[in-house]
Amino acid sequence: MTPPAPRRRTALIRKLGLALLVLALALVAAEGLFRAFGPGAVKGKGVIYAANGTEVPLGEIVAALTRVDEAFATLNSGVAPPFGKLQANIKMRMGYQPPAPWDYFDENGCVAVDTNSRGFRDLEFAVAKAPGELRILCLGDSMTYGQGVRLDLTWPQVLEATLRHERATPVEVINGGFASGPGVNTPDGYDRWVAEHGLQFAPDVVVVGVCLNDVGPIGMLTYDAVPRTPVWGGFSRMLDAAVQTVRQAAARRVKHDFMADIAAKPALWKGTQRGLLALRDLLGEKKVPLVVAIFPMMCQLEPELYPCKPVHEMIATFCKDNGIRCVDLLPDFLGLREQDLWVHPTDQHPNHVGHAIFARRIHDFLAAEGLLGKQ
Repeated sequence: MTPPAPRRRTALIRKLGLALLVLALALVAAEGLFRAFGPGAVKGKGVIYAANGTEVPLGEIVAALTRVDEAFATLNSGVAPPFGKLQANIKMRMGYQPPAPWDYFDENGCVAVDTNSRGFRDLEFAVAKAPGELRILCLGDSMTYGQGVRLDLTWPQVLEATLRHERATPVEVINGGFASGPGVNTPDGYDRWVAEHGLQFAPDVVVVGVCLNDVGPIGMLTYDAVPRTPVWGGFSRMLDAAVQTVRQAAARRVKHDFMADIAAKPALWKGTQRGLLALRDLLGEKKVPLVVAIFPMMCQLEPELYPCKPVHEMIATFCKDNGIRCVDLLPDFLGLREQDLWVHPTDQHPNHVGHAIFARRIHDFLAAEGLLGKQ
């Protein structure tokens, strides 16, 4: 016998109420678990530690930066030339808070950023080449220096290890990241350091790593970062995170016109052109090959989305038109997941994976161009 309609409605309401209660309890439990174990809004910072393990306060770093000109006047004054213009014999570690996710960081979440006795982020090496030695001088900024990467995993060191494995004769690949000195963070100025110091190392090849921010106002993150903001009063962190994820995904799909930015502020690109041409002429007189390696930004690497392709093409065309060998590393990165290449969620410099790709592609280009000499 079918229950009367009022009874059926009452049973249905009770079931619906029970379902809503279960759903509410599940949401409360999920919110609690998210607050306890879910990812927070990443507000990481870089940290520097002295040799004794003491964290160097940000105020001291800022104060030191304001005295760069004063310090530069006597920097490495006790070192006989030639030398790089990083402070020699530094023993420090740097890391991130919260710790970076890669296992090459030590137990304290740091990597060493030591410099050798000649002011390079490199192992010790002799000024004079050994008989039969292949010597490659690598110039660049943080992409070559290896921001956030252990020394042996930087692309110059990986390239050196590869060449030493292949060859019976000695190999030295010098990491000249930031070697041209304070304030010289683009190719506009590398030529002056090479003329004064770099040529004394008698390189067989000079490789200049060009980062896109050498040519214009292009940030390491090529899209807008969306902050996590309270939704509906911020009663649910889980909801706030979900909304931020959706908004950030939308921001990633927006392509920025960086060529317009370069046209509006052309000074960086003009300076880089001047520096590369000066290097070409300086090295050409010594019959030392110059190679430009174009490094992509580690963001929006979907082939249809990457916003900096025209910038790569502009640099490559300039090099071709001016007789400078050039290898564009962008094709090796298209299709990769950007977060798998970052040293930290708040630092988009390439990690060990990115540096390994740099080293492999540059190695193959040097070999194809016949610049590695006899094996």
